[in-house]
Amino acid sequence: MEKEILVAKHCVPCSLGASPLNAQQISPLFNQLDGWVLVGEKSIEKTFHFKDFSKPLQLLNAIAFIAEAQGHHPDFELTWGRLFIRLYTHKIEGLSLNDFIVAKKIDELVKVSS
Repeated sequence: MEKEILVAKHCVPCSLGASPLNAQQISPLFNQLDGWVLVGEKSIEKTFHFKDFSKPLQLLNAIAFIAEAQGHHPDFELTWGRLFIRLYTHKIEGLSLNDFIVAKKIDELVKVSS
């Protein structure tokens, strides 16, 4: 699977009762991400560090715009100098393709803003 594929995709709502991705499905998707941490097979997380409060807040707002456009919303924790992001699909209590799509879009946003 090529890296550009995730960036070009749009999230599609999961159906109740859909199965979360398994390790074999997760691996090639996770390998396309930059600096994310896989927590079990349940979520992916990333922490950004800054030297002030306004930059992580600006990043959170930019990511929120992407998440809203995708209809798939990460969990955020914002503190002075830090933005923590957790992605998983609440409806299926695990990872779906949507989590990796949003994560890759976040990676691309950060790459462009740096």
